[in-house]
Amino acid sequence: MNNKKNGDELYYIITDQLFTILIILFKNTFKLCKLLAIIIINTFMEVPKIRNFHKTEKYVFSIITIISLSYILYKILFDSWPLISIILILNYLFFKCLYRMILDVILNFKLLNKFKKYKGFNEIFDNKVAIININPDEIILNSFIPIQDIEKKKYQIEHYFNKRISSISSKKGNLRVIIIKFNNYSNVKLKDKYKLVSYIKTIDISKYEIPFLLGVDKDENIIIGDLKKTKHMLISGEIGAGKSTLENCIIQSLMYFNNIAFVLVDFKIVGLNPYKYFNNCFFTYSHKVFLDTLEKINIEMDTRYKLLETQFIEDIGQWNKLNDSEDIPSIVIVIDEIADIKISLEVDNNRIEELLRRIMNMGRAAGIYIIAATQRPSGVQLSTEIRAALVSKISFAIQEPTTQKMTGVLDTQDLRTGEFKTSNMLLGTKVLKGFYVDRFENKQVFKELESKFSDRRIDLEKHI
Repeated sequence: MNNKKNGDELYYIITDQLFTILIILFKNTFKLCKLLAIIIINTFMEVPKIRNFHKTEKYVFSIITIISLSYILYKILFDSWPLISIILILNYLFFKCLYRMILDVILNFKLLNKFKKYKGFNEIFDNKVAIININPDEIILNSFIPIQDIEKKKYQIEHYFNKRISSISSKKGNLRVIIIKFNNYSNVKLKDKYKLVSYIKTIDISKYEIPFLLGVDKDENIIIGDLKKTKHMLISGEIGAGKSTLENCIIQSLMYFNNIAFVLVDFKIVGLNPYKYFNNCFFTYSHKVFLDTLEKINIEMDTRYKLLETQFIEDIGQWNKLNDSEDIPSIVIVIDEIADIKISLEVDNNRIEELLRRIMNMGRAAGIYIIAATQRPSGVQLSTEIRAALVSKISFAIQEPTTQKMTGVLDTQDLRTGEFKTSNMLLGTKVLKGFYVDRFENKQVFKELESKFSDRRIDLEKHI
């Protein structure tokens, strides 16, 4: 009886042990399957995504992974490998995969921070190009667009880095890696390289009637404007694009080379007021004073036409050649933010526009010119007649296509600070860089102009 009882106990003990072993095997098998699923998910979803594989590479990598994991699973289920060895192998594969993913994330994060300041460069190509390395004489790109599309924007790349490109090529065996090599010269800041004071004494103005400095082209040729040919100008551009700098460049170079009386209108007060201390400049920020001045200029224009009529000549330039003793200066009206003439409540805005249109239509022969600047030359702020009469157009960076049409200069959305395009100025579609005017830091041009006009005074009361 006792033997039977002992046999039953032994049976139950063995049964319990076997059941426990089966449970452990089942749990381990479940863990292995779960681990396999994690490896497959990370392999298929994370690694190819982070490493930016091609679609074909991703499929090939996936097929190899399926075959490898299927073989391991076969060994687990149908071969007699020690269970602990399989777990260690799978853990090794999983953690190796995880380690590679972590490294890639860290690398991408470092690259993102390193090249964050070149975000504007990526936007030139609609973020389909990323810088993966940069050296003084070359940059290396990871490109999702053909090399031909990058070559089309060669000029914009040069202006972005302020360097001349010597070659653009793709890496042998990997067409997605693009190498752009630059000529070996130092990267100089725009304001250090293109100072107005460095150029104003070096140019030959003998072929021009009313010369002024405009900027430099991509080959660093100096572009000289002639107010006699450009007539009236409209300068457009967003805030901070470079309008005020160009205005100062034109004013200072016109003043440096020519006999001109300036009427400077700045409703914001702070832009053009330093010139009010010059003998040949009249400065105002008041709409009422501006209207009174326009009335006087219209009277002066009629007087000049009567002078021209007496000697049967066409313009003031010819008068000055025939009458050396009585040199009549040109009058240049510079209006900073011309759109503000619409917002005045103290004067008749329509009368201001009427006088401006008359000057624009008749002033050129009388030696009277208008240079106007604005951020947004919309129909609400600036009438169509005024925009049309400002024949020569200059535009800095403007993003909206509708506004670009209003300025008269298209495709200016990719221009950088200080760059501009023109129309009706015989310069085609060139992108120009404006000169840096040292109005505050180094007043060399200012000092020379002050010295010049302390000796020779233009009687504004006589001509305005």
